[in-house]
Amino acid sequence: MDIKNLWGGDRAMYLSMVKELGLSGSCFLENGTASIAEKYDDSSIFVLSSRYEGFPLVLGETMAYGVPPVSFMCPCGPRDIIVDGQNGLLVENGNIKQLADGICLLIEDEARRKEMGKNARNDVRKFDLENIAKQWQQLFESIRPVE
Repeated sequence: MDIKNLWGGDRAMYLSMVKELGLSGSCFLENGTASIAEKYDDSSIFVLSSRYEGFPLVLGETMAYGVPPVSFMCPCGPRDIIVDGQNGLLVENGNIKQLADGICLLIEDEARRKEMGKNARNDVRKFDLENIAKQWQQLFESIRPVE
């Protein structure tokens, strides 16, 4: 399986690291893209290695494309979106070995990866505009002054 990374940061440093680790034949650092949807469509796993997040929209985006995420369990954010073992994997915040193990698990178990991807696509619908708008409407109606 080829590993393709679409991330920002110090490209020269990452290229050097890939070469140093002997991964030049399987790890590719791609440039930015005008069509992220195509990249999501071509992806099998999404890895969010942030140790701190708010509400990462990228998780919703990738999950909407059926791409199961592997993420650190930040103090907030990913744990609000990912149901561990159902639509993705959450690992102890900062535990790089657990993150790597989660990635390997989904690489090696195609059936599980596809099932999690299907669940991700379905579960993320709770964040659709219509559903969120209904929640806002219910909130406003609940605080409307009594006449």
